[in-house]
Parts: sequence; structure tokens; C-alpha cells
Amino acid sequence: MIVSLPTLCRIGGACLLILLWSAGLPDTSEAQRLPDRHFITNPFWDARTSVEPDASQLVNSYGGWAAFGPYLTGDSDHAWHHEIGGFVELWRSHRTSLLVTTQIEFIADPNNEINFNPRAVLWEEGIVLTRRQNTFDWQVGYYHRCKHDIDNLAIGEQRASIFGSLRGRLILPARSHETDDYLALETNFYTIRQDARLPRVLESEGRNWNQLLASVGAQGFTRIGLPAATTDLYAQVRGRLSVLSANEGFFNRLSAVDQLRGSFGTAIGVSVRGRAEMRLGLEYEYSHDTGIPAVPTDAHLLRVVLRAHPLDLVR
Repeated sequence: MIVSLPTLCRIGGACLLILLWSAGLPDTSEAQRLPDRHFITNPFWDARTSVEPDASQLVNSYGGWAAFGPYLTGDSDHAWHHEIGGFVELWRSHRTSLLVTTQIEFIADPNNEINFNPRAVLWEEGIVLTRRQNTFDWQVGYYHRCKHDIDNLAIGEQRASIFGSLRGRLILPARSHETDDYLALETNFYTIRQDARLPRVLESEGRNWNQLLASVGAQGFTRIGLPAATTDLYAQVRGRLSVLSANEGFFNRLSAVDQLRGSFGTAIGVSVRGRAEMRLGLEYEYSHDTGIPAVPTDAHLLRVVLRAHPLDLVR
């Protein structure tokens, strides 16, 4: 699929706006590392699983994905990463889909003799309702997310986090539902929030995810066709702004907004598309709080990613 110049301009303009918005955030910015932040899953992108009008289908489709690669730059907590996940579409009608999804993001540091020491794992599971409209798609769902340390006894500290949320997302195609290019807008309202640290005295150091209230974000994606029919260049850019409350309680946190935090990232690479899709690319990400050390620490992360996932269902 060759992307037209007007489409590239629209996607490029949206991506530039996201980057400029992210770059203008204060240095104290942060946002949560959502395990699915690198892509979007939308069953309606795959025409092979469509359902006829006035019909419905149980267990209509399923898929999985995996990714791995080294970090080229970052900090002492990041050497390698590995991701694995999947979904099952429980029910589909002509314009509505209900699916469950789960995935993990595993992070290893370099602090052992083979340069691959298990350090942290982020877990996510959710249920998502997707609705197709004439010119856009929207999603609403609930995600339970948590982060846990691995092999942390040797360093004498621990940080376990929970940041489940209600998520809403609007997916806007660049031209039509048949193109790969999109701009997605989303919001999260955080329900369960926990930032437990050992030793306990470290809970008063730096930012605390117990104060999470909500977040808004944007993500853009585009492809540029290469001469080989099954090969494309792809690019993605994303940004997120989180709102933290001055209070940690579930209800009284709405009365006092304390801080605004943000993060951003971008990815470029080559994809090969057959019965599935494989991507090889570079991904850059900045976060003022990686969520791993017991005392919050920022990092500029650059990694190589080899990612495989179902054709069209994931972008």
C-alpha cells in the first residue's frame, strides 16, 4: 500500500504536534509504562474476520504477539526486553466486538555474568468493547496492570505497582477504514493505584503512583510502501499526559489536582507482511520515572525491537 502525499502530510503533522507537545512538558514529567503502549489492537482492521449484517459470532478471532531485543542506551536497569501477549475475541456482530487481552513486558538488567539479569515484569489484562462507526472506531474497556520486581533480594529493595484503569479510545483513520494510517486519542481514569516500596521509608521519595487520577494521550501511525510488495517502512509516535492528585483516597482525590506529568516515544522500522507481520525497528522512549527503582529515576531509552503479530489486527 503506497501512502499518498496528502496522507503523509496529515499523519506527519499530527505526529509533529504530539512531539512538540511532549517536548514542551516540564522536566519533572512522567507517565505510566502501559504494556500495550507500542501498538493498538482492533479486530475490525482484519476484513477476514468480518461478520455479516444481522449476524453474530462467538469466539470470532484470536491472535498473539511477541517481541524482544536489546536496549542500546538507557540506565543500569535496562539491558534486554521481551514481550508476549494475546487476545481472544469473545463475541462479534457486524459493528461491535468484545475481546479479552493479556500480556507481559519483561525487562532484564546487565548485572550478571551473561548480561541478562531478570529485573522487572509489567503485567496487563483487560476486557475491551470496540464499536465501528462510519468514519471512525471507538473502544472502551477496563485494564488491570501491575509491575513487580524479579530477583530483588540481592539489592535489598522492592517496588510493586498497580495502576488499573478505565480506558476510552477514539481511532481516526487517515483516509478510510481500509488504510493502515491512523491517529488514536485515548483517556484513562485510574481506579486501583498502588506504589508499595521496601524499605517503606522510600515511599516518601520522589513521585508516587498512589496519586494517579487520569491521563490523556495521542498516537499516530503510518506506512510507506517499498518496491517489494510485502515490505513497508513504518513510523509511530505517541505522547501521554497524566494528572496526579494531591490526595491518595479514591473519592477525595478529585478535589485537588497536584501535578501534570508526561511521556513520549517514537518508533521507526521495516515490516514484512505475509500471513502475519514481522517488524524490525528502533524505538525511543523517555520517562521521568521508569517505575523500576524504589527511588523514581528517569531514563532516555533506545532499543532494537523484533516484533511479530497477526496481520492487520495489530498496528
